[in-house]
Amino acid sequence: MSEKNKKITIISLLCVIIVLLSILLFTGNGKSKTVMIYMVGSDLESKFGIATSDLNGIVPKNIDLDKTKVLLYTGGTSEWKNYISNEENAIYLLEKDGFKKIQTYKKENMGSPYTLSNFLNYSYDNYKSDIYDLILYDHGGALHGAIYDDFTNDNLSLSDFSEAFKNSPFNSENKLDVILFRTCLNGTIEVANVFKDYANYLVSSEEVSYGASGYSVLGFLNEVKNITGVEYGKRFINHYDKLMNEIDEFGFNNITYSIIDLSKIDSLNIELNKFINELQLENNYKDILKIRSNLLQYAGTETGNYDTVDLYSLVDGLSIFSAYDNKKLLSLIEDTVVYNYSNDKDSSHGLAIYFPYNGEDAYQKYFLNIYKNLNYSESYKTFINNIYNFRKNGQSASLLNKDLTNKITSQSGNVSMTLDNESVKDYSAAILNIYVKTKDYPNTPKNDVDGNIYSLIYTTTNGSLNGNKLDFKLDKNFVEIYDDKTYGYISVIERAGTGDQPERVFGAFGRLGLFPNTIYTKFYFEYKNDEPVIRLATYSNEDENSSRVYGNVLNINDYDDLYFNVYAYRFDANGNETSYIDSKYDSTLLNYKMEWHEKIKLLKLRKATYYDNVDYYAKITIHDIYGNTKDTKLVKINK
Repeated sequence: MSEKNKKITIISLLCVIIVLLSILLFTGNGKSKTVMIYMVGSDLESKFGIATSDLNGIVPKNIDLDKTKVLLYTGGTSEWKNYISNEENAIYLLEKDGFKKIQTYKKENMGSPYTLSNFLNYSYDNYKSDIYDLILYDHGGALHGAIYDDFTNDNLSLSDFSEAFKNSPFNSENKLDVILFRTCLNGTIEVANVFKDYANYLVSSEEVSYGASGYSVLGFLNEVKNITGVEYGKRFINHYDKLMNEIDEFGFNNITYSIIDLSKIDSLNIELNKFINELQLENNYKDILKIRSNLLQYAGTETGNYDTVDLYSLVDGLSIFSAYDNKKLLSLIEDTVVYNYSNDKDSSHGLAIYFPYNGEDAYQKYFLNIYKNLNYSESYKTFINNIYNFRKNGQSASLLNKDLTNKITSQSGNVSMTLDNESVKDYSAAILNIYVKTKDYPNTPKNDVDGNIYSLIYTTTNGSLNGNKLDFKLDKNFVEIYDDKTYGYISVIERAGTGDQPERVFGAFGRLGLFPNTIYTKFYFEYKNDEPVIRLATYSNEDENSSRVYGNVLNINDYDDLYFNVYAYRFDANGNETSYIDSKYDSTLLNYKMEWHEKIKLLKLRKATYYDNVDYYAKITIHDIYGNTKDTKLVKINK
């Protein structure tokens, strides 16, 4: 071959390489993708328009609509803030001008497995693609499942999800690429076991998942051209990270999202079984329960019935009771969680598990019954049932049968109590409540009530047990509303931060808006130069019987008025709640609620000091490992 021909050949090869690189760079793997969004906007949409905000963030011009089809199935929401009707279910296709309705159905139950499977089948039959992804959008509830229909109050349970997929085209030979839960608390190993035969990756949150009107997490779909699996999940999580940095820049809330490699779940199940089978339960129940009591529980104590904790943290904590070397199991958990986003990586490693502890007994029985029907670890089922039975059987032998009421003391403004050696073994946690006599504190609403009514102004879990002594140190922890002449308290709660998170301080409850159109919230405070500043509020459902978990963050500057609730209680000399007759309403009451109504722009807050003309009272609520609680008597705080 001549030198000239060699040069031509080399140049030709270089051209081919450049063309191939260009194809790879600009068209990626060239595979087509269908993204299916199964959306119930719920009250997050009807009250706040969050689903509308999320959908508005999807920009058609930023998506290659020839290669990427986005299908939206809607229903189950009492009111939409956009073009979607609440009188029907419908499928929309993303086109260059936005979502266009392509299929209409009668109003169907979004909590039915058949509704979901019909959507999966329709998408697969009508939009042939190389890759399919599913986004589930609504409330979530760990073992309770997700997707709560407003009209039927039904939801998709874990067994419903299994049934839906068994009646779909997706299976172990034809898997979805990613299932993404835009919900709360569905980042659990139980959920992963449901989907391991139907998808490659699960993107979900161990913790409550937050949102806010005016922001879009679904805008990540503008960036999914020619990406799959892990990168797809990372784009979503990056958008969630951006959202949380903007609405919760101080990190008051526990934030998690992770990507789970579902192909490793079977191996993880095998190793977890080995670990559980080697647990030495005899004589170790109390210690195991104490370890459980100190684990971060997702959804906190306000919605504590879900009882989920981080799997890695649980295995690590229980390792001293198992003859099985847990290093392989811990390593496998880390490999299964291929990406973990958390502002507290010491406590949250990306995959949670159910462990009954704080939930009400009816909820524990309910979830344990769900566990019976799960195709999951028989060893773990036996373990948590043994734990449940031990706690139930041990309740009558608890430290709380002893007389602890008079153990509380106060000195130099602090509060403490001493436990005996047996009580320390059964001790789990303690809460300190501070009260002021309602008639004694100036300018209180309804300050004409009798002298045995006490207003709750401060609650904290930040006590420390050193040996046998439980101490709570107080230093201007009370938050006041004030003006030039008057003052009144906000009932606040402090609980310790974890990892890099700050101590979380929030007003117990209140409302934003103008009566009667108010939104129930709790308020988060930051202490700036030792002065309290309200930074954000999170939505709190006024229906205490609801099983849903809420994660909507509100900007208080969007509202003009706020109402702080201050709860008051009637106590006898031993600190026990007693009822009284309110002749005005002709009813027997244990407690009642007072409110401070303030204009946000005029609101003044400060940390309280001890006043000479006001007496403060304290009582400690002790929790034991069996789930019992007992209160001490009220003691006047010695200043």
